Amino acid sequence: MPRVRVDDAEIYYEVHGDGFPILLIQGLGMPSTLWYRQLPEFARRYRVILMDNRGAGRSDQPRAGYSIAQMAKDAVGILDHLAADRAHVLGLSLGGLIAQELALSYPGRVAGLILAGTHPGGPEYLEVTGSMWREQLNVAGLTREDIYRQALQWGTTEAFFRDRPEEVERFIRLRLELPQTGHGFQGQFQAGAAFDARDRLPALRCPTLVVHGTEDRVVPPRFARELAERIPGAQLHWIAGSGHLPFVEAPEQFNRAVLDFLAGVASAPPEPVEGE
Repeated sequence: MPRVRVDDAEIYYEVHGDGFPILLIQGLGMPSTLWYRQLPEFARRYRVILMDNRGAGRSDQPRAGYSIAQMAKDAVGILDHLAADRAHVLGLSLGGLIAQELALSYPGRVAGLILAGTHPGGPEYLEVTGSMWREQLNVAGLTREDIYRQALQWGTTEAFFRDRPEEVERFIRLRLELPQTGHGFQGQFQAGAAFDARDRLPALRCPTLVVHGTEDRVVPPRFARELAERIPGAQLHWIAGSGHLPFVEAPEQFNRAVLDFLAGVASAPPEPVEGE
C-alpha cells in the first residue's frame, strides 16, 4: 500500500488519472474509498489524489497527535512526496476544515479550493449542533454497522435513505471494510471541535467554491453562508434537496458543480501583488 510518513504517522494515498492534480479529503471517520462517485469522472480530467486522514481508513490511527493543522500537514506531505507543487483541493465536512487550514497555512500550494458540507469553525457550530451530536454519539449497545447506518441516515435525507437502498448498502459496506477505531474517531472529532478559522479566512486569495446541501442537518446551511461571506470572492452553490453528503446523495449535481468551477480556475501560480 502506498503510504507516506508524516511526523508520527503513515498516511495512505492513491493516484488516478493524469493532468493537473486535485486532492480529495474526506470527512470524519470516512475512508477515501467513498469517493467512488467522483473518482471516474474527475480522473478523466485531472490527476486525482486520494488520501485517508490519520485516524481513518488505511492510514495510521494513533492514540494522540490529532489537530487540523497536523492533518493539513499530512496532506502537504503527500503533495510533497508526489512532487505536486500546486493542486486543487476538495474537502468534505472535517475534510473541509483540513482544506481551509491547508489553504491558509500553505497558500502557494492551492490553485482552487472546494469546501463541501463544512463550516468555518468556532464555538457557535457546536453550540448549535451539540444536542444532535450528543444523540448521535450515544452508541451504547450498537454494532459498528448500526453506528455507520445511523450516521448515514443523519447525513442524508429521508428520501435518499428510503429510495436508494443499493447506494445505502454500498456506502455502509465500504465503511465496514475499513472501520475506524474509537481513538481515531475521538482524535478526529476533538481536532474538528478545536478548529476556528473565522478570523483568518479573509486572508484567503485562492478561488473558492462552497458547496452545501439545502437539507444538511449535520452542518446547518447558515454556516455555509457564513463561510462564503468570510472568504473573499467565494462562490456559494446549493445542492437542492440534499443533506450533508451530496457527493453520494446527488453525485451528478455535485460533480458538475465542482468541475464547472474548476474549469474556470487557472492552474498557473497567481501573479504577485505589487507591494507584497
